[in-house]
This record gives sequence, C-alpha cells and structure tokens, in this order.
Amino acid sequence: MKRIQIFGMGIFLTIVLIMLGCKAKEESEGAPEGSLTGKETTPGAYTFSIPDVEETYWQVLAQLQDSIVFSPQDSLLRKKLCEQAYFEKNRAIVVVGIGRLRNPQTGQVIPRGYAQQAAFSSAARWAAYVQTWLENQYHPEFGSISTALTSPSQVVKEIVQGDSLILEVAFQVDNSQ
Repeated sequence: MKRIQIFGMGIFLTIVLIMLGCKAKEESEGAPEGSLTGKETTPGAYTFSIPDVEETYWQVLAQLQDSIVFSPQDSLLRKKLCEQAYFEKNRAIVVVGIGRLRNPQTGQVIPRGYAQQAAFSSAARWAAYVQTWLENQYHPEFGSISTALTSPSQVVKEIVQGDSLILEVAFQVDNSQ
C-alpha cells in the first residue's frame, strides 16, 4: 500500500515539474528587447514597440500637459499634445504622470511606491485623454472625462525632480478598431 502511495506521489510530482518546466520555457521565449509581449501584459495581446524618444522628451510632454490644465478649452494645445504623444508606427501613446514624494502641506515623506502609483495613475488618465482626443477631433475639453487607459504599458523613464516623481509611460493603442 505504501509503495502505491509513493508511486502515485512520484507521478504527481513529475507531472507538476513538467508543467512548471513548460510554463518557464513559454515565458522565456518572446519578443526582442524594447517591446511588450503577452507575458508582460495580457494573454493574447499583440506586441507593441516602445518609441525611441529623446532623453528630455518627458519635459516637452509635461509642459504641454501643464498648459492644457491651465487652458482646458484650448483645442490647439490638445492637438499639439496628441501630435507629440501619439506614435502611429509604434501603436503607442507616451505621456507623463506625476506623483508627490512629500506631502505639500506637512512635508511628510510619502512612500515611493505610493508616489509611483499616483504617477502611473496620472499617466494612464493622460493617455485616456490623448486617445479620446485622437478619436474625437481633440474634444472634449480637459476635465470632462474620468477614465484611465488600461491597455498594456511600460514605464520608459522615472525621474525625481524636487518633491515630485515623474514617470514617462508608453501605452499600447489598439488602432484596429
């Protein structure tokens, strides 16, 4: 009886190890560096390549995004941001998001992970605006939607400037719709 149990357990472990080995092999195969695959994102997702941008590109995006916040009705600013942020060849939108590393009122340190989450959420919201503006001739005004882009993404750059953590993020765009 013990031999049967041991034999059964051996077969079970062998099957588990084979399954783990197959999964590890699938995850190690993939797209070339600089692109996202279904492994990093969602099952069945196609790949997109991260645009090759200048070292200071994030500053251009941040300046345009700030201008839009202060002039939400200016459709020319929205158009300029879309022209800068959308990379048709790469099927990607690149935007920046900002998170605070210190509470502005108290000066208390905010954990870096929280600042990263806030910056990423901000970038996802900007990406949703860019996608909406591209699909609707740069309308509606900034502040009119409350959604975030949830497509596959990759952080391109992380910058600390003063008490702010800035993330430059590329989001995949499905332009097959």
